[in-house]
Amino acid sequence: MVVTRAVRRGELPPGIDARRLLIAATAPLYHHLVLLRTPSDPALPAHAARTAALAATAGAFASTTE
Repeated sequence: MVVTRAVRRGELPPGIDARRLLIAATAPLYHHLVLLRTPSDPALPAHAARTAALAATAGAFASTTE
């Protein structure tokens, strides 16, 4: 739903694979907290989201089914 709304607002291009985008946005959090057991970094969620959004606008998560 978050990705669909962003596409409707023109913040992301149409044809985004929402699942791949959301995995890319949350993977750094999972890796740092669960796998690496590093202390919580308050800037990490915003950085991960910003990085994934930039990649999405560049076409990195274009759907392969269309």
